[in-house]
Amino acid sequence: MGGPALGSGGRSLSFRTVKVCAIAATAIAAAACASPEERYERYVKSGAEYLEQGKLGLANVQYLNALKLRNEDVAALTGLARIAEKRANYEQMFGILQQIYKIDPSNVRATLDLTKLYLLSGDAAKAMTLVDDVLAKQPENSEAIALKSAVMFRVQNIAEATELAKKALAIDPASQEAVAVLAGERVQAKDYDAALAILDEALGHDSKAAVLHILRVQVLGNLGRTDDIDAAYRRLIAEIPDNAEYRRLYASTLIGQQRYEDARAQLVEVARLLPRQRDAKLDVVRIDYRIGGRTKAEETLRGYIAANHDNVDLQFALGAFLREESDFAAADIVYQDILATSKRSLDVVLRAKNELAALNMLKGDRAQAEKLVGEILAAEAKNPEALIKRAGMLIDDGKSQDAIGDLRVVLGEHPDSVPGRLLMAAALEGTGDVSFAESEFAQAVDASERASQPSLLFAKFLLRHGKRERAEKVLTESVAHDPRAVENLKMLAAIRLDNQDWRGAEDAANAIRAADSSDADISRILGAAYSGLEDYAGAIDVLSKENERAPLSARPLVTLIQAYVDAGRAADAEAFLVDTAAKNPQFYEARVLLAQIKRTLGKQDEALEILNSAIELDPLRSEAYEAAYGVYVLAGRRDDAGRIVEQAIAAIPDNDGLQILRADHLISIGDAEGAIVIYETILARRPGDLIVANNLASLLSERDDPESRTRAADAARPLRGSENPYFLDTYGWATYRSGQTSEGVDALQQAVRLAPDFTEARYHLGVALTETGKTAQGVAELTAVIEAQGARRDLVEDARRRVEAN
Repeated sequence: MGGPALGSGGRSLSFRTVKVCAIAATAIAAAACASPEERYERYVKSGAEYLEQGKLGLANVQYLNALKLRNEDVAALTGLARIAEKRANYEQMFGILQQIYKIDPSNVRATLDLTKLYLLSGDAAKAMTLVDDVLAKQPENSEAIALKSAVMFRVQNIAEATELAKKALAIDPASQEAVAVLAGERVQAKDYDAALAILDEALGHDSKAAVLHILRVQVLGNLGRTDDIDAAYRRLIAEIPDNAEYRRLYASTLIGQQRYEDARAQLVEVARLLPRQRDAKLDVVRIDYRIGGRTKAEETLRGYIAANHDNVDLQFALGAFLREESDFAAADIVYQDILATSKRSLDVVLRAKNELAALNMLKGDRAQAEKLVGEILAAEAKNPEALIKRAGMLIDDGKSQDAIGDLRVVLGEHPDSVPGRLLMAAALEGTGDVSFAESEFAQAVDASERASQPSLLFAKFLLRHGKRERAEKVLTESVAHDPRAVENLKMLAAIRLDNQDWRGAEDAANAIRAADSSDADISRILGAAYSGLEDYAGAIDVLSKENERAPLSARPLVTLIQAYVDAGRAADAEAFLVDTAAKNPQFYEARVLLAQIKRTLGKQDEALEILNSAIELDPLRSEAYEAAYGVYVLAGRRDDAGRIVEQAIAAIPDNDGLQILRADHLISIGDAEGAIVIYETILARRPGDLIVANNLASLLSERDDPESRTRAADAARPLRGSENPYFLDTYGWATYRSGQTSEGVDALQQAVRLAPDFTEARYHLGVALTETGKTAQGVAELTAVIEAQGARRDLVEDARRRVEAN
């Protein structure tokens, strides 16, 4: 019984080991005996000490421990808010401050900090409510007065803002918010020198006032003093060297000046200051890509991975980088290495398999992608990334309903999933449920915070369904968030040109130039905008320069010729194109344009001769056939128009545009049934084509048999909810005639509201109202048709007959 103590392996423990264990046991027992109050005090105290030392991670742990003992403790929450502020995580800070305010509305510090965040987010009304609450209790609180001054400035009450700022400074001469308001007032008056004087005086008193340094940089920017901006940033960083965000701002300015090496030095320091932040390291990788291309960027990223062995996020970043470089083999190796590394968590394994599945989809190996997705879902049935991939493949296979099932699982657990929402929108559109598809697109854009790609997809959807005004709004909001989103800017410019918003289109073109000055579409947009403004000399100048830069590019040439025509210089356009075609005999577009100019000048036979030569040059292009069809129709030569369409379709049988011309020809010769067959065939292939849906529904709704009326309503379904009055008229009339009276009348009323001079819509609405017992309203609409100038004779005669009958 008195033998040596044994460990599990049968060896005796040394006296020293036993002693150490006893000490540890005593310490644990002491901790266990400490009261919750003592432990709480210790956690809060050590959290504050760590926060003061800049050890944010340790401080965070201690404050969280305190909250486990007191789940609504204001002191611990305040510490967490300070940590979030130092990490520039303002969203998290906002949430914590809201929690503090809910627990203790009398907490002045939290209320004022919350006021600042509401002001930064643009919610001036909420900021005003909070700051007034503080001032009601502490009317001489200088910080509250200064913040109210800032709120007043935001709502453009400049006089009161200035008065309040002066009052705040009288109480506290160091008030940064008050100084910012006074300087901002001078900036708004474009008195930049006075603004600088105010800021310089304040910085003389407090050289570490970062807000004033940043405002000073902005004022210098307004003055165009680039060298002084550089010096101002260097001064700010010298004063506050450990703030990563100020270095990032400086780096952005340096990048704008193409001083990439100087920007890199700042970003390297940011990565050092934020050792746990992956994006800080990736910013260095991105700048290295600008400096030395893939080789330098990859070297830097692999260096970070070597120095951070356990950071799997960096390894995934390397895989994504290689995939973007289309080096699929190298990316595959990275992901396989992640899988091969021992002791990986299930989350990491599934993430790697998801990346491999995406990689295989890019490589076109769908079978392997499906296999990987299956493995992921076998391990985790609700894995959102895998379900999204499977849904995408199902949509590609035309199985939209099956895709919707997967996506409902994803969105049920991840309602803010942007890819999930976008795919759900695509699936719903595929089933014809346009209104719900629109809702999903809108939610995807909101969840992405107006990101460029979701916004672009939403705008395209809206345009497909005739909602041009909303599409413009979506694009405008997206470019406000990302001014360098060139594709969004181009679509916005196109919409504005269609709307004859020439100045708006010019603004969009200038924004594209700021993002990418080499983009060839800038001149095309400017040319069209100047033509719309009747600044033909400006349009021709811009487009001529673009034509010289890219002499065989059809797009600027078309706009240039149109500018000549709009300027009344069709003869100059003709001479220009004759010369261009002579110098470039294989230039198909020049021939087609020249033929159109000849037609404008009344030279129909010459136009047809040129178009026939274009057809001989390239019989597999449709433009010359379409132009020749137009010439024949205008000349009343319907037989020749039919012949050229049949010739075109024989050469290009799958061209839907030519099939639509054929339908137009059949209608003109009284063969509506033949046109209906063509439209139904096209719509079966392209169910989202609104023009085809409109034309088919219009033809069918003219018939009186119940089957045709039902087919008309089915064909018109894609037009539902459109903002295009012509589409709404077709939808309303077809729906009304199919027996859906209320919905049909609603759509017709909307069409008339959008286009009061659209006599056909007013006729249809008048008929529908009188037939449903709303005689007075119906007669008013029919009378408007009778009195309208240029209304179709058959509509006027029938409207008059109906009015007389009522």
